Amino acid sequence: MHEMDNKLQIVATWWTIDKDYGTWKWIYNFHIWEPVIWEILNELGVDINTFDIISLLKKDSQDITDKDRQKVWNFISSSNAKNFMITHGTDTMPESAKVLEEMMQNQNKTAVLVWSARPYSMKVTDALDNIKYALGQINILSNTKQYGAYICMNNKTFPSHNVEKKDDGSFWLIRA
Repeated sequence: MHEMDNKLQIVATWWTIDKDYGTWKWIYNFHIWEPVIWEILNELGVDINTFDIISLLKKDSQDITDKDRQKVWNFISSSNAKNFMITHGTDTMPESAKVLEEMMQNQNKTAVLVWSARPYSMKVTDALDNIKYALGQINILSNTKQYGAYICMNNKTFPSHNVEKKDDGSFWLIRA
């Protein structure tokens, strides 16, 4: 097996944080731009040379399919990196995390899916806090050999195999 790279791979699938809502009131209208993760890392004062950012999908998470999840997995499995942060919207986040968890069996790789409730372009956003938390968690999980897929949000980490999304949009742990 080839040697693992410690450089974090950030896989942008396009998510709420990247949205830029139009100026029309009362209309569900947003634009798809390039991922804003570079700007967030810069604002956080993070050394961006320790990351690779790859934009794989430009889809709202409600439109992500199993074929898209396979595309993300193909990238992860072909990479020499062992740590991945995947930006993802909440609509299908639990499904994506569970599929990735199954695919990552015995791979000694860790993936953290992270979200934001409000776009980075808004004055009040949880994007910075969620990215900071996810960066910390990916290090802790990987260094303690807790491989697999996890969801990080609102200062909480959920194992992919026992988390569900409630109707109100919040996440909760289920017991196996």
